[in-house]
Amino acid sequence: MAQFGHARDGSPDSGKPVLPVAAYDAHGDIGYWFGGRWQPQVSAFFDYYTGNCREGRIGRFDTLYGARRFEFGPTELFGAADRSNLVSPGIRLKASPTRRLSLMTDYRLHKLASAVDRFSNSDVRDETGGARRSAGQRGQAQAEYDLIPKVVALDISYARLFKGCFFRDAPNAPDFRHNSYGYVTMMFSF
Repeated sequence: MAQFGHARDGSPDSGKPVLPVAAYDAHGDIGYWFGGRWQPQVSAFFDYYTGNCREGRIGRFDTLYGARRFEFGPTELFGAADRSNLVSPGIRLKASPTRRLSLMTDYRLHKLASAVDRFSNSDVRDETGGARRSAGQRGQAQAEYDLIPKVVALDISYARLFKGCFFRDAPNAPDFRHNSYGYVTMMFSF
């Protein structure tokens, strides 16, 4: 995807000037579905979302809309990354041991596309680029079980962000400890 035009880098009342926009996104995904009872699937993927590199121009890709659960973590609440200033390869494994149970695990690297812009949806930034580009790695595991098929489903997930050197060395970096997130939900369909 490509975004072109003119926009203000901030809210309309921020007083910032209107600047030219040139931002890009690329996504690739390849996978294989194995036969057999568990129906295992493996896929490798890659995402690239531009960030701001120069003054006087907006290069940060703007998501505009869309859920990030299926790409960047278990829920919107965890939100360790989104579709901006990000280079992120990863791998995902899925299996369905029974008709009622599905399992998924994935692993993803997080790097900054532009070392001088803020990382993804955070406000952490190193204008000098000295904090380097490694934002970290994220792993996730999820299990979904139909308690009552097509009526009640249980969803259990855990994700962990292992912070990289960017979150240690950036001037306004938060606590360097790694972040964990887990949840249990129950969905009723009627």
